Amino acid sequence: MACGGWRGVATGLRTRLRGRSGTATLPGVAAGRNRERFVSFTQRILLSMLAGIVVGVALNWAGPVVPRLYELLVEGLFYVVGAAFVALLSRWDSR
Repeated sequence: MACGGWRGVATGLRTRLRGRSGTATLPGVAAGRNRERFVSFTQRILLSMLAGIVVGVALNWAGPVVPRLYELLVEGLFYVVGAAFVALLSRWDSR
């Protein structure tokens, strides 16, 4: 990499993702305003859990109606990602 190597790339990405203030903000806040709404780590986790609940309930209701979608997502994608997550946790625990 030119100009700073990987450290420069990581710093640039961090700045773009977090904004100039260095803390995460909610999307949709108009640029140029002094007020920004900050989202704490706890709020991010709770929002993610709520989104997971909504997706889970929607898939549970849509499963019998659209079996191909249920099979693709739940028995395919979610199963593989979940198995990889558990495998990573077990590797992490063995250190």
